[in-house]
Amino acid sequence: MSRPVVLRTFVVALMGLSAAAPAFAGLLIEDSVTLATTGQSMWESGPESVFARETFLGTKWGTYAGDDPARLELGTIVGDEHTQVPLTGGTIPNPVRIAWDGAMAACQVVSSYNTCVNGTSAVRACAPSWLGGGCTTIVPAIPGLGNPPPAEIDNPVAAQFIDTRTGLQGGIESSGEAGIIPWVEASGGGIDVQLGFDATIEIPDVINVGEQFTLTSSINVLASETSITATAPSFKAGVDGIFNTENDLFGQACIVTQGCAVGEVPIDVKAGRFGIVSIDTSEDNFLRVGGGAKGVNSLGVPGIGFDTEYVFYVPTPENPDGVDDETTPKKVPSPRLGDFMISNPQDLTGGVVSNNQVDFTTNQQLLSLNASITGLGELAIGSPGVLSNKVEIAGPVSLQYTFLDIAAGPRIGMQQDFSLDPNARVKLEFDKPVILQGPPQVTYVTIPVQTQVCISQYFGICFQYGTVTKYVSVPQTVPGQEITTNIVDMALGDSVNLRFAGEIGNLIGREYYIEDAQFSNRTGATIDPGLKVQVGCITALGLGGCLYNEDFKTEGLININVFDETWALGGFNKVAFLDTILTNPGGTPGSGGGGSTTAVPEPHPLLLLGTGLLLLTWRMRRRDLRSSR
Repeated sequence: MSRPVVLRTFVVALMGLSAAAPAFAGLLIEDSVTLATTGQSMWESGPESVFARETFLGTKWGTYAGDDPARLELGTIVGDEHTQVPLTGGTIPNPVRIAWDGAMAACQVVSSYNTCVNGTSAVRACAPSWLGGGCTTIVPAIPGLGNPPPAEIDNPVAAQFIDTRTGLQGGIESSGEAGIIPWVEASGGGIDVQLGFDATIEIPDVINVGEQFTLTSSINVLASETSITATAPSFKAGVDGIFNTENDLFGQACIVTQGCAVGEVPIDVKAGRFGIVSIDTSEDNFLRVGGGAKGVNSLGVPGIGFDTEYVFYVPTPENPDGVDDETTPKKVPSPRLGDFMISNPQDLTGGVVSNNQVDFTTNQQLLSLNASITGLGELAIGSPGVLSNKVEIAGPVSLQYTFLDIAAGPRIGMQQDFSLDPNARVKLEFDKPVILQGPPQVTYVTIPVQTQVCISQYFGICFQYGTVTKYVSVPQTVPGQEITTNIVDMALGDSVNLRFAGEIGNLIGREYYIEDAQFSNRTGATIDPGLKVQVGCITALGLGGCLYNEDFKTEGLININVFDETWALGGFNKVAFLDTILTNPGGTPGSGGGGSTTAVPEPHPLLLLGTGLLLLTWRMRRRDLRSSR
């Protein structure tokens, strides 16, 4: 071995010894966390929503319309309950007045009204004294009639009354409503997310008073604990009827002097709201009839449903629509023309984790439509349909067979691509204040800028230049302010520089949560070609199968984008660990709260020394091999 080679080898060994000096070691906190949200909308921010609308088409009257009951009356009643008997009660003519009026009329023939009322004085004649005097009445005094007496006086016979009502009268008072109510309810579909991850937080094992230290975090999303569940949209619509009436029949019969008899009979008809026809995509037989309001307890119409293959044949008089179903079963042989099947979207769960982001792609077939190539060939050559047919055995029992059917047609479906960037964060709480540097701030500073301009020009030629001063705003980044707090909030995967404001404290709690998780949904309508081959199929009494049955199709060959949006997905829970982890110099790491703390291992001095010696041995071995050649 030459001296330089030996020297280099010993240098390597010495490097191993020097590397055995104490290296960085820290406190490693490891937590297993599961955060989840349920019932979020797959179309916008917020919870899954239900669209519901209905309209009343009909009429309302009476109290149902906010008015008095409608009233209809027939017949008539005449008379009055209190009719006074003639010549009873009240007043009668005064006989004294009648006599006074006759005397006054006779008096006024020769005298005035006043003279007749007041009368006239007597006329006397007296002889002269020389005849001996003395007087004698020659015209006697006539008395007057006086003032007229009242024309009416009270009837000495007291007032008497009788009931003179007579006749028949009746009618009805009514309130109610009658009509139909078209309605629709649609669930937009929902998103549930479960996010399971391992989080680590690393703190240096030596922290000095007043010195800055770095706190580092990381996240590892676990595919086995993470999933996205897409709840399929649902749709309900229909027409309900409504009929309610409240009626009072009333009548009255009256006989003169006998009074009236009154009667009233209530007649109410309250059918309420009831179902007529509806569609419910959550049911196998989605066409519904009857039942309660909004399709509750309605009956499924047989003949069409989800995930059932319906076969078209050439129409016959017994089967004019050509469809073999429960309402019009096929009975007479005829060539097969094709088939169709309607599928309802299903709830799906899945997800692929990549770089802590979750992606989930779904593709569901909604409609399969096929034209039978073999059946159309039979129709072209006039075959009665022997390759695929249905044979009636006895009563409702039939045998359906397919020797061979090759059919092709489109597959229409829906593809949804979901993506979630969780943006997981953690809040760390210390029992002593820490100081951290705030984020950089951008401010604008106004500075003067001199610009040369032309102050004299002629025909586009400048003859004199000058300078002007303009003031412009220039962005300037300055360090963020220092913040003193007991809680450090950071995104998992980031690091932060801290220092204790005074006495070194301990970590007493940590809380994991999701903030503004970015969720995207791209939904497209898909159209794919399909080829279906069936060989040796037999079905009877709902049992049977095929020797060969395969549906060949692409997935999303034509994808027409109908929705593409990204928003913040909310509703996630929080997970907190409340335990004390010592961070002071020389402190012993604690554990608890579902997480664990371990010291990051340092390189062992003996291990490094041994590595150096192995390298030395290897170099010497190589030298010996060379020298032996």
